[in-house]
Amino acid sequence: MTYPQLPFVFGPDISVWQDDNSTAQMVDFGVMRQAGATFVGIKVSQSTWIDQDFVYNWNNARLKGIPRKAYHFLDWDKTGKEQARTFYGALKNDPPELLAVCDYEKRSNAPGRSKMLDTLYDFMEEQKWLFDLLDRRPKDGIYTGISFWKEFGSTDSYWTRYVLWLAFYSTMVPVAPKPWPQWTFWQWGTPAWGLKFGAESKDIDMNYFHGDLAAFNAFFGLAPQDEPPAPVVQDEILRVAVGSLNLRSQPGTLRTTITGQLFQDSQVTLLERQQMGADTWAKVRVEGWMAEKYRGQEYLKDA
Repeated sequence: MTYPQLPFVFGPDISVWQDDNSTAQMVDFGVMRQAGATFVGIKVSQSTWIDQDFVYNWNNARLKGIPRKAYHFLDWDKTGKEQARTFYGALKNDPPELLAVCDYEKRSNAPGRSKMLDTLYDFMEEQKWLFDLLDRRPKDGIYTGISFWKEFGSTDSYWTRYVLWLAFYSTMVPVAPKPWPQWTFWQWGTPAWGLKFGAESKDIDMNYFHGDLAAFNAFFGLAPQDEPPAPVVQDEILRVAVGSLNLRSQPGTLRTTITGQLFQDSQVTLLERQQMGADTWAKVRVEGWMAEKYRGQEYLKDA
């Protein structure tokens, strides 16, 4: 697992889409913490309904000590005030340690820039008023993308009172859209790290905070945290899917020297994988190469 080499702390954001409803298990926040997450963003609501995994995700992230930012996906079927009340109602008894965010990105059924900004404004003003009622108040934030904000946003300085969580899928560090001088969180991509971070989906959105751990704690008024553990990469285990399979000295052809043999359902630890055209070869611990997929036949499968 290779992370972009930037001096920022990072964490994923999740919703019901990171859960496979056909299974009993849900997101494992212990695994998420062990993988190196400093924070997690959790979907709370959309329109006037609650994300079906919100209660589980919200409670279990707290139990594992992962600071949380909450977000509401702004829709166009209800007023901004109605949506803010739904969002607040779900959070008032356990507010986020970090941010209460309005996700401003929906293009479908959009009523036009002026009406959209009015809805966003009403949401943010109602949210501010409601969260001011709490003893422990999160910061207010807006999530949006560069192109979306340029098309449906505004350069009015009013919006700078809100923390910017910017979506920008690139290895290049983005420049915040006006009127913000800088982004605070940057959602930089959707890598296939979901399983490594305790989700059931392979894809998971990853985010940076603009600063190191000390800056993160200071910005949100958190007690100093220990650095999260270094990412742990678990061994990938493969299972022999045919009656018997030869170990070979080199990948690429079945004409290389046979160095050993394994039988059906034997399990091996993957050391290296090579894609050679349509074929895949796996170097495994027992030292040797085995055909994982060769001429359309699958010889190794996930254990």
